[in-house]
Amino acid sequence: MKIEIELPDWCDERHIYVVAGTELVAYKEYQEKKFHIKTTRCNECGKCCMGLIPGHVPIDENKTCVHLGEDGPEKRPCKLGAVRPWPCIEGDPIKGKWKDGKDICSVRYDGEK
Repeated sequence: MKIEIELPDWCDERHIYVVAGTELVAYKEYQEKKFHIKTTRCNECGKCCMGLIPGHVPIDENKTCVHLGEDGPEKRPCKLGAVRPWPCIEGDPIKGKWKDGKDICSVRYDGEK
């Protein structure tokens, strides 16, 4: 699918996210020239919903999102589905890395290994 849109100049001063439903499919960080397109989707392991900071989403005593489901040992999909809040959508692990540099995510964007 190809989409062409003309954005106002002030958008260059912002991050730009493209979502399909609740899934981040492309992003462009502030002052970058190109969009990064998702090439590998989420495998619903649930790791991004664990060890969360209080205040962003409701969490349990283990700092795990209360909306995290369990469909076996390696599949933990979000029970909210298409009604996930923006912090969860925005929290899609861009570049498949977390703040500590660990590569724990299946999500990949163009140009990544």
